[in-house]
Amino acid sequence: MSRTVLELLRLTTRWLGERGCPSPRVDAEVLLAHVLALPRMGLYTAHDRPLDDAEVDRYRALVRQRAEGVPVAYLTGTRGFWTLDLAVDERVLIPRPETEQLVEEALRRVGERRAAAWRIVDVGTGSGALALALAAELPHARVLGIDLDEDALAVARANAHLVPDPDRIRFVRGDLLAPLREHPRRPHLIVSNPPYIAAGDPRVEADVHGHEPHGALYGGDDGLDIIRRLVPQAAAMLAPGGWFLMEMGTGQGDAVRSLAAPHFAEVGVLRDLEGHDRVLWGEAAGALELGEEPSSEAAVDAGDAGADRGAGSTEEARAGSGAAAAGVEPEDGDDPPEEGGDPTASTGPAPAVDAAGRPLPVVDLQSL
Repeated sequence: MSRTVLELLRLTTRWLGERGCPSPRVDAEVLLAHVLALPRMGLYTAHDRPLDDAEVDRYRALVRQRAEGVPVAYLTGTRGFWTLDLAVDERVLIPRPETEQLVEEALRRVGERRAAAWRIVDVGTGSGALALALAAELPHARVLGIDLDEDALAVARANAHLVPDPDRIRFVRGDLLAPLREHPRRPHLIVSNPPYIAAGDPRVEADVHGHEPHGALYGGDDGLDIIRRLVPQAAAMLAPGGWFLMEMGTGQGDAVRSLAAPHFAEVGVLRDLEGHDRVLWGEAAGALELGEEPSSEAAVDAGDAGADRGAGSTEEARAGSGAAAAGVEPEDGDDPPEEGGDPTASTGPAPAVDAAGRPLPVVDLQSL
């Protein structure tokens, strides 16, 4: 006897709940909507629709995996973030709603200057969630996403088609901001959702620990290992008057503010809707200068690395894999700036190598 949509939802909700699933009804609906290629609300207009045997078998297989702890986003292969429906799998962190606060804060600072030629860098881009959300909102921005994990970058590049004119977006492999060649044309905005969970934190759900990439989750004993390296690098690389926006964990506000205060003209910590520390902001000294609308042929130059463009690829996503965090720690450059150049150009990170001693890509910001 065929089961209807409503019957299956009721049975599945009870079954998942009995097995400890924290959101059994929502998960049952999302998975069934995925199998039937319907929006979730469409399940209610089709509540009396019977499922055929093939549909029931597909649904049962997904429900069993969910009961075993596989996150719903990995089962459906998609996760909504901002206005985008990103592809995701176990190569990348699943984008979270709280990370959208970084997008909100960035756009609040952009204000009415959305048509300007913004230069934006997303550190630990993972699925490309932050980079692509900002590119979707700022039509003339040039966006660079950096991650140390090549598998995560494949997902980000595959998601680039979700935004208009994806040729203005590049995704490159690198350790934090090491791919940025020291150059006077610096980013106006640097965003990051780095790994900030303390190793062994008992609050981490089993599903998260068991399936999402640890390099995108954990930031050492206190969760701040990557942040200690990223904050001074971001301050050194920002354009005058530029902003650094970074997600952090609950209770890290005071420590992160103390780390950032010596490096920026102004710093602050913003809380999320639940009152938890969530976003560090840092503003560089000086006046922000934005270029005119760029020509259509302008693009982020990947220099000698020959980094792939986001356009033309097909794949999936993350809300900041943060895997750019691991790897060899870059050292500050020691060479003095060339005559007539930016007098602070040597304060950024020097080019890095991976664990095998191979040079990581270096990106020239001349056309970013």
